[in-house]
Amino acid sequence: MSSKPFFLHFLFLITFVLGFFSAKILLAQAAEGFVAFKHGDLEITALSGSVGKTAYSILKGASGEELDKMSADAGVPAGGFPSWINVFAVKKDGKLFLIDTGVGGAGSDLVPNLAKAGLSPEAADYVLITHFHGDHVGGLVDSEGKAAFPNATLIVPKADVDYFIPETGSVSGTELAKKAIAPYRESGKYLAFEGDEIPVPGLAPVKLYGHTPGHTGFEFEGSAGPFLAWGDITHVQPVQFRRPDVTVTYDVDPAAAAATRIALFGRLTADPAKTTLVSGAHLPFPGIGRVEKDGDAYKWVPREK
Repeated sequence: MSSKPFFLHFLFLITFVLGFFSAKILLAQAAEGFVAFKHGDLEITALSGSVGKTAYSILKGASGEELDKMSADAGVPAGGFPSWINVFAVKKDGKLFLIDTGVGGAGSDLVPNLAKAGLSPEAADYVLITHFHGDHVGGLVDSEGKAAFPNATLIVPKADVDYFIPETGSVSGTELAKKAIAPYRESGKYLAFEGDEIPVPGLAPVKLYGHTPGHTGFEFEGSAGPFLAWGDITHVQPVQFRRPDVTVTYDVDPAAAAATRIALFGRLTADPAKTTLVSGAHLPFPGIGRVEKDGDAYKWVPREK
């Protein structure tokens, strides 16, 4: 009998075991609540908002057989992938920026994890919102509807305001979005930006439209190189780096979302000598690393501690 089938089974077993223990390590890190480090003059903290599971059903453009294989290669059980909600804090030039706010409510660990990291909601100078989905704006207000970050200026993409909070009509999420931004609007601590300009030194918006009409990344200039918070460019890491054309049901414009992802991956890997540190809301916690070419596809390379 040929030894080849045995070798293949053994190789699969090793891959699964390594993937399983990698997933356990990531879950343990998420349980700690935060990871903090310095990137040149930037102080970056990844905060775990919550951890759940993503079903295959949200993915569009790949067959069940393909997803089963990608799941096996990632060392996770067939039928779904771990789902992460990460929030990021950046200190630059004495100012504290919070990027997105998680789901909020009883399901959120954001405020306790801020405390673990030695930060407080009152310390935030700016809250940057990549887009208006509930797992990004839900934590803007507390249980009484008051601003959860009372001293912060809220910065949001106007295209998402126009889509999710139109003057007339209604779309899914409108009421949540209205309630989330209301106290900031009322206090005057609110800026809806258009185009490429935000009046904050060292911070630039990056148009990543498609997932939502105004989906925006935020890039910080740092002495060790740029740091880009890309929001929801990916939802399922084992799939969308290998198949960036695969979309999710939450994409408002799936074709545009896929094109944006492909273009961004291309830009980030165009010059291997110039790397951009990136973070994603749904990447495996702490969700910070870089993108590399992997043959005709791409791969996620987590930042080493």
